[in-house]
Amino acid sequence: MGKIKSKILMYEPDKGLANTYSDFLRQENYEVTCASNLDSFKNKLQQKKNFELIIVDINCQLEPAVKFFHHIKNYAADIPIIVNTNSGSIQSAINLMRLGASDYLVKPFTLKKLKDSLMLALKGCGQKTKEKFSQTKNISANNYDALVLNKFEYNYRRFIGTSSAMQIIYSMLEAISSSDLPVFITGETGTGKEVCAESIHYYSDRAYQPFIPINCATFTSELATSNLFGHKKGAFTSAIENRDGAIAQSQGGTLFLDEICEMPLEMPT
Repeated sequence: MGKIKSKILMYEPDKGLANTYSDFLRQENYEVTCASNLDSFKNKLQQKKNFELIIVDINCQLEPAVKFFHHIKNYAADIPIIVNTNSGSIQSAINLMRLGASDYLVKPFTLKKLKDSLMLALKGCGQKTKEKFSQTKNISANNYDALVLNKFEYNYRRFIGTSSAMQIIYSMLEAISSSDLPVFITGETGTGKEVCAESIHYYSDRAYQPFIPINCATFTSELATSNLFGHKKGAFTSAIENRDGAIAQSQGGTLFLDEICEMPLEMPT
């Protein structure tokens, strides 16, 4: 084992997630003290064992999130705090970011995202995010809240799994998102192929460009050609105006061809 990087105090009520996060961070040479219930966490916090970072779940405890955050700050005023939450606690996350939380993580999140957030917080980047953004963009508090909400929207927004197996899937999707190569997604009906495609899109540099899904199983050859490549006014009976196809509409973004194996064989290639 290498040199210990930092001492971390973590509050995670889900014991399975607590083990997953703790094991990963220890492999990264962090010293992790984990509490799975609120009383244990508060006791460890009050013992002041020179923790350098706190990671805390704000969903599964009885006290209001803001009161809980203030309690932590009373004992750890200068220590960066990363909160994690689910989509049902968006307003709490906004409030906590305003109060000085270094970052928040939306469950489910990848282990890489946890590591990246942790490294930024330890470098002192997280707590100054709002200040720096306000200085460079001159945004209002409402716009900052919108920025926070936007982040929630793009964090695996339609996935719900938090198991080790799903962590692997999330890591794969995040890794793929940095590539501009075509991606072939396979799976039975209902397993989430479009959800995977959306996640790749929203984690890529194309996130603010169009995501255009097309169901190839619904097209005849003529419809497929028109929908993909567009048409000029008068090209056929119902072509009453010029129309861009899905390929043109998705320029700079992502074109998702669902059920591509059902594409008519006579389609031009």
